[in-house]
Amino acid sequence: MKIPGARPSFSKEDINEIVSQVTKSLESGILSSSTNVKEFEKQFSNYVGQKYPIATNSGTSALEASVRALDIKNSEIIVPTNTFIASPNSIINSGNIPVFADMEEDSFAINLGSVREKITKNTKAVMVVHIAGLVHPKIEELKEFCKEKGLYLIEDCSHVEGAELGNKKAGTFGDVSCFSFYATKVMTSGEGGIVLTNNEEIYNRGRMFISHGRNFQSDQEEYIEVGTNLRMSELNAIVGLQQLKHLEEFIKKRNEIVKTLKEKLQGLLTFQVHPSNAKHSYYKLLGVHQKETLDLIKTMRSKYEIEVASLYYPPCHLQPVYRKLGHKEGECPVAENVLKRLIALPIFVDMTEEQMDFLSSSIKKELA
Repeated sequence: MKIPGARPSFSKEDINEIVSQVTKSLESGILSSSTNVKEFEKQFSNYVGQKYPIATNSGTSALEASVRALDIKNSEIIVPTNTFIASPNSIINSGNIPVFADMEEDSFAINLGSVREKITKNTKAVMVVHIAGLVHPKIEELKEFCKEKGLYLIEDCSHVEGAELGNKKAGTFGDVSCFSFYATKVMTSGEGGIVLTNNEEIYNRGRMFISHGRNFQSDQEEYIEVGTNLRMSELNAIVGLQQLKHLEEFIKKRNEIVKTLKEKLQGLLTFQVHPSNAKHSYYKLLGVHQKETLDLIKTMRSKYEIEVASLYYPPCHLQPVYRKLGHKEGECPVAENVLKRLIALPIFVDMTEEQMDFLSSSIKKELA
C-alpha cells in the first residue's frame, strides 16, 4: 500500500469551481496580479487578522520580501537551525547573515536561551519558525525579548496556516509574517506565499520589492529600489481561494487523524508537545524515538512504500552549503541529537483508516 507523505485535498466540486474560474481568467487574458490575487490577499489577511497583505509566488519569496521590507542590510538575523533551508537562504539573499540558534526538545521550536546567547551588536531581527503546525508555545516571551532588545520579529508561518495560541492566530505575533502555500501545506495554491503586517511602511516596502522596486505612491511609473518579480499569478490565487474555504475543515480533520495515529502508536514514539491553549494545524506529525530513525525511514520507504521522512536532518548549520561558510558540529547540540531520532509521519486530509492501520502496524513491526 503506497502512502504519500502529503497530498492536497480537492473535491469534485472544488475542481469544477477552479476549472470554471481558471477558464474565466484565461478568457480575460489577465493572468497576473488582478482580481483573484487581490481577493485572495483580502480574504487571507482578514482570516488571520492583519491589515496589509502581499501575495507572492512562493513562501521562499515571502521570506525574502519580508526581510527586504524591514530594510535590514548587512546585519545578523537569528534563525533556528531546524528549519527548511529557505529560511536562512532568504537572509543571505537579502544581503544579511543567518546566525543559527538551537531548538527546544519538546516543541521543536527555537530555544530562547540559545537566542539570548547568539545576540550581538549586529543583530537586527529574530526569525521564529513555527514547526509542524504548532505556534511556538513561548512566542509571547520571545516577542517581549525582541521588543526589549529593539529587534524585529519575523514569523515564518510556512507550517501553521490556521494555527493558534491562546486564541491568537499564527502570523499576528511578529512585525511581519510569511506563509507558504506549497503543494504539501495545510492549504495550497500549488505554488505561492504571502507576507502579512500591520505596518503600512513595511507593507509599502515589501510591495515595492516584489514588483521590481516600483514606487506605488507615485502617479508616474518610477522605480526607486532594486527589486524583482515575486508576484503571485491569478491561477495560483484561484486555487488558494478555493482551499481557504476549507481550511478550518482541513485542520479539524488533521487533528482527528493525529488523535487516531497517536493512539495506535502509543508508547513507541514521543510526540511533539500540544499545549492545551494551542490550536495545532498538524502540517506534520512528528515523533522522536530513543534511537536514530534514519535507517527506519529508509526501510519504511523501500520495504513498505510509506513516505515517512526526517525533518531537517542534517540541520541547516551542518548542510554542505553552510559548512563551507564555517559552521560545524557542536554549534546546536540539541538539534544535532534530536533531529536524527525524529520521524515525520504521513498525514493528509483524505487519509483512510486502512492507511492509518497499515502505517502504524508497519512501524510497530520495524521498531519491535
